[in-house]
Amino acid sequence: MTASAFVDLIKLRLTCLALATTLVGFFLGTRGPVDNTVFFYTMLGAFLVGAGANTLNQYLERDIDAKMKRTESRPLPSGRLSARTVLQFGLAISAAGLVELYAAVNPLTGLLAALTLASYIFAYTPLKRMTPLNTFVGAIPGALPAVFGWTAAGGALGVEALCLFLLLYVWQLPHFFSIAWVYREDYSRGGLKMMAADSRPRGLAAKIAVYCAILVPISFLPTFVGMAGWAYLLSAALAGAVFLAFAVELVWGAMAHAKRFVSVSILYLMALIVTLMADKV
Repeated sequence: MTASAFVDLIKLRLTCLALATTLVGFFLGTRGPVDNTVFFYTMLGAFLVGAGANTLNQYLERDIDAKMKRTESRPLPSGRLSARTVLQFGLAISAAGLVELYAAVNPLTGLLAALTLASYIFAYTPLKRMTPLNTFVGAIPGALPAVFGWTAAGGALGVEALCLFLLLYVWQLPHFFSIAWVYREDYSRGGLKMMAADSRPRGLAAKIAVYCAILVPISFLPTFVGMAGWAYLLSAALAGAVFLAFAVELVWGAMAHAKRFVSVSILYLMALIVTLMADKV
């Protein structure tokens, strides 16, 4: 039992991504000086809940992970940790994070974090074995950290929080469809029902392009609801045009450039987030 096993268990990169979106929500939801104490408890709670969700996901999918090359070295299939240890650890840090957010930040943030955890563990995780539509459900817990970051800073559950949710929700669809294509053989070995397995290359590329086309006008919403100015709108339009161009390339190339598109989608989201935060500053 080593520290590296627990780092692998919590999927540190994925947890940090959720933490980053929580940070964005908190920053945009702050009015006036930042309350450093609330900020600390928000980020700590978000980390614990995210790490707990990823831990419990690995516990529930340990049989699947053992069948796939990209996951066979994880702590459970490799035997570095026992199932009992993983379950106890996942439950403990998840509970600690939820209680801390509810008591030290505010009840609404704690409840939204609980919804994030529950939808990830009890909806998305089992649906991956049942239907290719699982990504549409999995995008919900993926988008919620930004929302509870917003409420942690004192923001209300209004149109601004909805804009953040929609932006992150729709962005995940083309991003994860392309990832599913890159790892389609591995997912098939694990018995996971992913959209890529049930789609022809050009058909899947067309779906990705459609969601990218939907995402671009959604990215304009922060300006129209008063969260950002015209400089952000111009940046979002330019970034969206480039993003759409790469999506169209997928259609013409029948998913030949799917791996590159995954990286482009991350850069696109980073561009939106950075310009959105810079606009507020």
